[in-house]
Amino acid sequence: MDGKPVGVVAEVHDARLERLRSGENDAWEELIAETQARLYNYVVYNVPSADDAKDLLSEVYLAALRSISSLDSSSALLRWLYAIARHKLADFWHQARPVSELSDSLEDTPEGISLEFRETLAKLPQQTRQALLLRYHDGWSVEE
Repeated sequence: MDGKPVGVVAEVHDARLERLRSGENDAWEELIAETQARLYNYVVYNVPSADDAKDLLSEVYLAALRSISSLDSSSALLRWLYAIARHKLADFWHQARPVSELSDSLEDTPEGISLEFRETLAKLPQQTRQALLLRYHDGWSVEE
C-alpha cells in the first residue's frame, strides 16, 4: 500500500482539500485546530522564544493559505505544513536579527524542558535538530 487514502476516506480527504482551496473559513478553522499544537511544539523548540514561535506559526498558516493550490493531495497535508514550517524556520534564522537570549526561567521553556536541554539542542545543526524533534518529540516515523 502506498499510504494514500482509498475509497470513502479518499473522498473525504479530497472534499476537505477542495474546501480549503475554496477558502472556506470552517475548513481552515478545522485544519488549524487539528494541527496547531503539533506545529507549535515543533516550532517552539527551534526559536528563542514563545513569541517568536507564535509569530512563525502565523506565518506558516498564512503561507499555507496562499499556496494551498499547489498541494496535490490532502493525505500529505500535515507533511506539507511541516515543510512550510521548516522553510519559515530557515528564513527566521537567515534574516539579520539581533540574537535573543534564552530566558533563565523555566516558565519560558516549553513544557518544563530544562534550559540546558534547549541550549544543547540549539547547538545541533538545524537539520539534525529538526529530525530529532520530529522523531522523538512529535512521534514521526523514520520514513516520514
